[in-house]
Amino acid sequence: MKYHIIPVTAFSQNCTLIWCDVTKQAALVDPGGDPEKLKAAIAEKGVQISQILLTHGPSRSRRRSGRNGRTLSGANLWPG
Repeated sequence: MKYHIIPVTAFSQNCTLIWCDVTKQAALVDPGGDPEKLKAAIAEKGVQISQILLTHGPSRSRRRSGRNGRTLSGANLWPG
């Protein structure tokens, strides 16, 4: 298992990209904003996003984060 932290939004909030080194299946944790930054990190690591995990935030923020992540990947969304 590997991970990469991606600072997103004007507040530099942490989005974490977690993936299996063997299968290249990955999850985005709290994707927030900056979809172009997320796309670049996903491409750089050569992974396929299958899950999006949202750990916190108001429902409006969770919906926006989920839309950003699914736009990038078509992955399952797991709000917390």
